[in-house]
Amino acid sequence: MYQCTCLVVSFWEIWHNRSKFFYEVIRQRICDIVGFIKAYITELSILEEVLESKHNRKEAH
Repeated sequence: MYQCTCLVVSFWEIWHNRSKFFYEVIRQRICDIVGFIKAYITELSILEEVLESKHNRKEAH
């Protein structure tokens, strides 16, 4: 699941970056794109952990 998430987020950001360049002539550096991808995946992982812990606590009651 993690690899799939990484792949989807990477493709989405590359597509988004391409659109920004094509329509707005805004070009980002590769390190900025990679940084965004890593940060977004980290945020998704944290949210998943929070939701799982809330779900587990709810089931325990």
